[in-house]
Amino acid sequence: MGEKSTDVTAGHDDPDPDRASYDAAHREGYQAGLEQAKAETDQQLQLVTDYLVMLSRPFDEQNQQLAESLAALSGKIAKAVIRKELHENPKLIMTIVRDSLAALNDNHGEITLHLHPEDAKLIREMIDNNGQEKIWTLVDDPLISRHECRVVSNDSLVEANIDTCIDLIVNQFIEDSRGEAL
Repeated sequence: MGEKSTDVTAGHDDPDPDRASYDAAHREGYQAGLEQAKAETDQQLQLVTDYLVMLSRPFDEQNQQLAESLAALSGKIAKAVIRKELHENPKLIMTIVRDSLAALNDNHGEITLHLHPEDAKLIREMIDNNGQEKIWTLVDDPLISRHECRVVSNDSLVEANIDTCIDLIVNQFIEDSRGEAL
């Protein structure tokens, strides 16, 4: 009865103009501060990122040099293994000759095989004069290294040089790894 009713909305219809200005200025200042802090943080983050990139460059270069050294070493090991295998089993020269012949065009006609004299002797012992080998002309060529051959036909030439093949593979690997590093 003598109680006063408290209207919760009574103060909201006519807000305090100073409080509203304060709240608006506070929000504006707070937002401006956030934007400035974000800009400064982004700038500092970019600076740290740039430093990390600069610090990693020597490691990238070192990794590239290591990859190239490992590729070169792998090539040397492959050459040594192949030479050892060919030395222990010299009849593998026939495999090299056949692989070289397979690289020729189908219409190769007459075939001339240039081989080191010792390899030519082995091939002569192994060829079948009744098979396709009867069209081969063997040339003892002391300029050809052991376990390598040059196959010449009417329109093709195939050089079976183990060192060159391995060097090409190693160089291609190195070029590919340089491309990936960029």
